[in-house]
Amino acid sequence: MEALEHLRRVLHGRSPTQRTALRGLLRGSCTAREVAEDTGLSLNAVTIALHHLARAGAIHRIKRGKYQVDESILCIALLDYIEQLERRVRKRHRGSRG
Repeated sequence: MEALEHLRRVLHGRSPTQRTALRGLLRGSCTAREVAEDTGLSLNAVTIALHHLARAGAIHRIKRGKYQVDESILCIALLDYIEQLERRVRKRHRGSRG
């Protein structure tokens, strides 16, 4: 649950531009220019968005000008979310028997 909470804090209140830039990075590491070309955003908007996402810990720079999503946080958050759903299902299942 900690990773899911961390991811929520990181992504909470992010601008539509930052969310779009983050989606652009989900296909793999790329430069701000590549994200801008893929998303249709301006290079300046993407550069600013990537800066804020990196400061928040959602992405990291792997080398000069190239960024990557912090996949470990996303994977752990996904596993936490699946566990949450499984607990809800088990709880509902137990409640329907009683």
